[in-house]
Order: sequence, then C-alpha cells, then structure tokens
Amino acid sequence: MKKETHPKYSVVTVKCANCDSEFTVGTTSADGFLVSICSQCHPAYTGKNTIIDSTNRVSRFLERQQKSQSLQKVKSK
Repeated sequence: MKKETHPKYSVVTVKCANCDSEFTVGTTSADGFLVSICSQCHPAYTGKNTIIDSTNRVSRFLERQQKSQSLQKVKSK
C-alpha cells in the first residue's frame, strides 16, 4: 500500500443532544461530534413514544392550542 493515501483513523467521543449520553466511535474525523438522536433514546430502539422537539415546533403548537382554547371559552361566555 502507498503511504499517506488513506486518512488517519481515530476513536472520538460522540454526544447525543437529546439524552446527553456519550459513546465512542471510530472515524476519520479528528474531532468529536454531536448527534441529534442516538440508539439509546430513539423510539425505534427503545419502544417508547417520545416527542423529540429540536426546533420547538411542539411547544409552539401547544401554545397556539392553549391560546385558541382560551379564546373559545371567552367567545362562548
């Protein structure tokens, strides 16, 4: 094999943004990185239904829903 043809392979730490768990993987990237969801918190692996709200869409929806319900109560009075 030719020398200096292949990238350096290293072991880095990966952190999950959802459940804050850390694990190590082998990669050609020199730095560790952040993943949005991992196998420890993904619903397909855990069997639990969880809401992963990375862009605050669920919380904004719930706020709008509460606002509309309060407006409906005011209109009905």
